[in-house]
Amino acid sequence: MESETLDLSRICRTCKSKSSQMQSLFDEYEVSNESLHIDSMLMACSSIQVLLCPHEEYYQMGAHVSLSQVTRDDGLPSQICQVCVDQLKNAFAFKSQCERVDVSLREYVKNVKVNDIKEEEEHSDLEEE
Repeated sequence: MESETLDLSRICRTCKSKSSQMQSLFDEYEVSNESLHIDSMLMACSSIQVLLCPHEEYYQMGAHVSLSQVTRDDGLPSQICQVCVDQLKNAFAFKSQCERVDVSLREYVKNVKVNDIKEEEEHSDLEEE
C-alpha cells in the first residue's frame, strides 16, 4: 500500500484539505465583537493544545507536551482553511452561549433557593409568635 504525500505547508490543520483561502492558526479573528486568536478558539473547542514555543523548550523546562499540542515549529500544518474557520467560529459561539446560559441558570436557581429559604424562615417566625 502506497502512502499519500502531503504538502504540510499547504493543507488545513483541521481537515487536511487544500484551499486558496488559508489563514495561520496564530492569526486573530473577530468573534462577537471580540478579537480572539484562532488557536485559542481551537483549544477551547477541542482537545488540541496550541503552544507558541517548540517542544524542545518545554522538555528543557521539564514540562510534558502531549501529542495533541500544536506549536509554530512542530512540523505539522499551521494553516486553517476558511471553511474550518467558519465552523470553528460557530462552535466557539455555541460553546460560549452554553457557558453563559449555564452561569445564568445556576445564578437563577441559587436565588430561587435563597428566596425559598427566606420565605420558610419568615413563615416559621410567624408560627412561633
